[in-house]
Amino acid sequence: MDQPALTRSLVSAFILFCSGPIAGLAADPAALDVQRLQLQRAQQQNELQLRMQQYQQSVLTPPSSVSERLRQNELEMSQRWRQQQLHREQLDREQALRATPGASDPASQHQLEITRSERESQAQVRRFRWESEAARAAGSGTPTDPASPAGAQ
Repeated sequence: MDQPALTRSLVSAFILFCSGPIAGLAADPAALDVQRLQLQRAQQQNELQLRMQQYQQSVLTPPSSVSERLRQNELEMSQRWRQQQLHREQLDREQALRATPGASDPASQHQLEITRSERESQAQVRRFRWESEAARAAGSGTPTDPASPAGAQ
């Protein structure tokens, strides 16, 4: 497990530990609002991580031609758009969960949704890194395998 993944895991565990008392509040609207804010904060962190990853890729291996730069820009815009779509879907699921009448423990269900959303977002950022590496490797003729240690980071 790489250092950022370990850090994210520890932060997620800490959030789950701290939200234990919140989960006991069941339908407390304030607790549910705190959990929604946690989800939005995690999404903002993922957006920043993607932008930093894209910037790092462009600095480490700058495009050699205008057409390559255009393809890279198109890929980056597509990735950001797909990330925004995922985040909207996550917020919609969270809102639907909040509106579900008779939920046994809405706060703990919300926490599970937040954890699920964080995992989805991190998996998406890893896929985006692989896409970028694969697009660059296609230009050099050396594709990167997403299952390899370099592709799995």
